[in-house]
Amino acid sequence: MIKSVVSKEYQELQKEIVTLQEKWKLQLNPDIIKFKLDQAAMEVGVPAAAFTSIDFQISLFLQWIEEVSGLLITHHPELASELAGTATLLNEETVNRWIEEAFAFNQGYFAAFAKEHGLPEWSPQFLAETALCPYLQLTAEKIQDQVNRAVPGAGCPVCGEPVRLATLDQDGKKSSIARGALHIGLHGD
Repeated sequence: MIKSVVSKEYQELQKEIVTLQEKWKLQLNPDIIKFKLDQAAMEVGVPAAAFTSIDFQISLFLQWIEEVSGLLITHHPELASELAGTATLLNEETVNRWIEEAFAFNQGYFAAFAKEHGLPEWSPQFLAETALCPYLQLTAEKIQDQVNRAVPGAGCPVCGEPVRLATLDQDGKKSSIARGALHIGLHGD
């Protein structure tokens, strides 16, 4: 039996976010993802995304940020004043930067952006990564037969995201999972 350390409300919110991401992914043309994988580099932990070109659709990315902001506000109305104007801060240049920094897991950039614009520190990075996930999931689907397994300690074999989640087994033993590995169900031992 796997025990959860998060509330039912949090789990419900996460399910709704995943549902949104699945819907968003269906809006993407798989041809926007082009890759030329380097198997030798991947065997030492370089993520497949490093060899991937993605034609991001800025208008969709902005729409998705608005949708996930709305979902957060629905679940937590107290966030309305803090999140309501986030999308108005974003233009094509800023969105491109958010995508770049989300790929790099640059927490410093997002913390500075939040501070500069009076947003909750967690929100810009969370919104950017949430909107980025459908692209990464589509990437994972396109290359899953060419990625065998994650390199222990290297993060997700698709995006390189470091470990952020863990599961507890029935004895309470923790097993780490790279959240990004959930793109294709791969994780290190």
